Amino acid sequence: MEPATTAAITSFAGKALLPLFQKAISKGLSLAWRSGSEEAKTIFQLLKSDDSAKRYCEHAQKILRIRTIFDPDTIHDIPNIYHPLSAKSKKRQAIKIESLSDITGLTEFKKDNIFVNLVGKAGQGKSTSFKYIFGETLKEGNKIPFYFNLRDFGDGTIEEELFKGFIHFVSDIEFSTFTLLLQSKRIVIFLDGFDEVESSKRGYWLKEIEKLSIRYMADILVSSRPDTEICRSVNIENIFLCDLSKQDIFSIIYKNSKNSIASQEYISIVNENKTLEELLVSPILVMLFMSTYHMLDTVPDSVSRFYEEIFICLYKKHDKLDKPGFPREIKSKIVEYDAKDCFSAFCFLSFRKSDYGYSDESMLTYFRSALDLCGFDTKEAESIKVDVVDITNLIVNDGYDRYSYIHRSIQEYYTARYIKGLPDEKKKKFYDKVISSDGSRGSYGKVIEFLSDIDQHFYEKNFILEIFNVTGIVDINSGNYKKPSLSKFRSDLEMIQIDLLVLDDKISANSISYPDNHDFSLLDWFCFNTDEKYDKEFGINDIMNEVSKHDLNYAMKKLEPFLLSDSCDIKKEKNSGVLTSVYRVIDAYELTNALGSVKHLFNLYSSTCKVLYDDICLHTFKKVKSRDEKIRFLDF
Repeated sequence: MEPATTAAITSFAGKALLPLFQKAISKGLSLAWRSGSEEAKTIFQLLKSDDSAKRYCEHAQKILRIRTIFDPDTIHDIPNIYHPLSAKSKKRQAIKIESLSDITGLTEFKKDNIFVNLVGKAGQGKSTSFKYIFGETLKEGNKIPFYFNLRDFGDGTIEEELFKGFIHFVSDIEFSTFTLLLQSKRIVIFLDGFDEVESSKRGYWLKEIEKLSIRYMADILVSSRPDTEICRSVNIENIFLCDLSKQDIFSIIYKNSKNSIASQEYISIVNENKTLEELLVSPILVMLFMSTYHMLDTVPDSVSRFYEEIFICLYKKHDKLDKPGFPREIKSKIVEYDAKDCFSAFCFLSFRKSDYGYSDESMLTYFRSALDLCGFDTKEAESIKVDVVDITNLIVNDGYDRYSYIHRSIQEYYTARYIKGLPDEKKKKFYDKVISSDGSRGSYGKVIEFLSDIDQHFYEKNFILEIFNVTGIVDINSGNYKKPSLSKFRSDLEMIQIDLLVLDDKISANSISYPDNHDFSLLDWFCFNTDEKYDKEFGINDIMNEVSKHDLNYAMKKLEPFLLSDSCDIKKEKNSGVLTSVYRVIDAYELTNALGSVKHLFNLYSSTCKVLYDDICLHTFKKVKSRDEKIRFLDF
């Protein structure tokens, strides 16, 4: 390998990647391999070659380098700026996570069976933490980590998609040998961004990831936002990132600010402002605070205000703070506030297509459409694209004709901002679409959360009250409570699918999900609600918990007629040399009725309906009615 090439891939917080990787490979070859997988050692031997090692280290370095909103011009090694975040599981107290062993220490799994989902809200740092742990796993050298972005997967099986990525490092291997490597216990598979997978494909990929764990006993880490389908799998253990403490905030400021005087100033502001301290619950908000503080007259008092101010701050004054006298030239003839509207339209147009990253040409196409929507000359597309990338840095170019947001929540906020500005009839159509059976609810969750803040009245009237109206527990005209009916609850249960896994003749409840395009149920509330107050109320996880209490093999006699009928979707998964599994998909009513649990679950459901009505619906109804009355009597 050429010295210059080696130097280009050796930066990892002062550590040389190539020696780390080669040492880990040698260690892996010297350790015991799972019985039957020894043939896969040939892959490790091939990975030791200069070309394969170089490709792996280039790949790893790309993963371990990021830009930040506060300093988007610099590519940082993650360990140099990373502050270890705290995480907790349902049964264990929060600890700082700095390694793979910290994560597995929070789980109930045995050390030889790692299957963990790192769960974090938008901007909470899950992807950065995920990548940091990838790097630490490589440094430890006990197992070789392989990182994959789930959104990049095609339409193959999990084995096929992993194999496609793997042959980038070692091309001269057989697929059958690769499957032995999956069983070897000598690698860890990092699957980032389950929440970024298209909602229509998540059910498929959940089953594929579960198969990877069950069939191969592979070590797997997944990352996701809360309330995605993978969070409800009984085979995976969820580890939840915690909100930042004051000391976390200070550490992030110190690690990311190049100026000690500025760091002290930021910290003083946080110390003096309790509301601000309580607001800065995630790393992205600390970064937004640091980026906008010197450019604002007042400190933002809400999360949405941070996002609202960031575009103008960066577009108009980006270099005035760090490089006085050398402001970057704005290419576009569009003034900054109009440019902000165009950027909002750009975000909306691409978000509704589930497009989170762009080529140069697709970015121009979206900007032309955005300019046209906002009434500006489409010839400005190239100029405004350059301004957004080079001046705001809210979208960055990774150097491979691939553009992406500095953080996905930027796209979500400005999508919400664009929706807010639409005519009322268009906004109503949007909310109707989200509530209806078109499968949009999951992907629009964060957008709706932003709308609840920036367009509160319309959101409450046309989303919150409409939800309760559709679910049938309120008279929308009087606001009076209507007791839920057993027939409505049954129809809700019938929409929910439970995967029963038959493995070695033992039946277990594997995961729970809704089919695509299902009608709205009150149970969907828990996909939107972020208030921890309702975590203990009834939700779809209670259905799985109830099912899991029973011996499903014992109940097989009741279930067998249905399971053997044409109405049960049976999916067989087979692979020579490893475990054979059969998935049987059954609706939740059929299963819970066979287990005699419907009445118990209905009572839980009914009590939660009343709690939600008392805490949310009634208050919202009175507030909306009062505002509408006041507006109706306005005179000009």
